[in-house]
Amino acid sequence: MKITDFTDYRDLIKETILFCKRKLGQHYTIGNLAKSMRIQRTYLSSVLNGKKGHLNSDQLYLAATFLKLSEEKYEFLKLLYEYNRSSVDSRRKVLSIQLEKMKTRLTSAQNYLKSVETPSGDLKLDEFYLDFNAQLIHMFLTVDRYAKSPDLIRKALHLSKEVFSQKLELLERLGLTDGLEVKKASLHLPSSSPLFSTYRNNMRTHAIARLASQSEENAYSFSVLFSSEDQAFQETKLRFMEFIEWAQANSQKYDPKEVFQINFDLLNWKIT
Repeated sequence: MKITDFTDYRDLIKETILFCKRKLGQHYTIGNLAKSMRIQRTYLSSVLNGKKGHLNSDQLYLAATFLKLSEEKYEFLKLLYEYNRSSVDSRRKVLSIQLEKMKTRLTSAQNYLKSVETPSGDLKLDEFYLDFNAQLIHMFLTVDRYAKSPDLIRKALHLSKEVFSQKLELLERLGLTDGLEVKKASLHLPSSSPLFSTYRNNMRTHAIARLASQSEENAYSFSVLFSSEDQAFQETKLRFMEFIEWAQANSQKYDPKEVFQINFDLLNWKIT
C-alpha cells in the first residue's frame, strides 16, 4: 500500500486499517482503533466516511500510534489532514507544495529497497562508489563460479593482475569482503549523497559502452519523448519505484548466476 496515492487522510486511515488487518491480524479493527483514540466507534466511522467533520490533532496522533506509522508517514498524514481541513486557498497551495515534496521523499528508491546498506554522510565508501570496476568485482564475487575463479573477472574487465589485486584490497579494506567472500552485498547510494551525481554519470557512461557491444538478447534499451502533465511524471516515477521493489524481491528468488545492470531516467524538459 502506497500512502502517497491518497488525497484524503480519512481514506488513508481506512485503508491502513484494512492493510494492517490483512497483514498483521484481527486486532486491527475500526472498533479497536476507536478505543485507542478514546472515541466512540460510530463517531469514528462517521468521520472516516465523511458524514461528520474531522478528527482533532490529538485523535490523529492516537490513530497514527495505533497503526504504528513511521515518523515520515505520520508527517505525511498530518500534512494531508491540514490540507483537507483548510478552507484558505493560499494556505492550501502552500500545503500542496509541502505534500509534493513529502511524496518525492517518500517515493525515493531507498524507501523501496529492502535490507540495503545506505552509507551515512561520513563518505566512508566514497572510493567504492567512484570506482565502477570495484563495484563490478564486488557484485561478480556474489556469484559462486566467479568467486571460485576470480581470474575470470579480471580477464573480462581487462585488468592487470596488479590493478585487480588493488580492487580486491579496496573491497576488503572497506569491509565489503573478506578475501573473496562478500560480507555486504546489498548497497545503495542515496540521492542526497554529494557523490551521487558523479556515481550516476559513471553508471550511465559504462552502461552506454556496454550497450554498444551487446547483442539484443543480452541487453534491452528503451527511449522515448512524450508530452503530458506533471501528474503523469509523478505517477510514472511512483510506478518505477514499485518496480524496483518488485525487481529486488524477484531477483532474490534465484541463485546468483550472472551480474545485471538497470538504469532508469525520467527527465523534465520544461522550458522556463
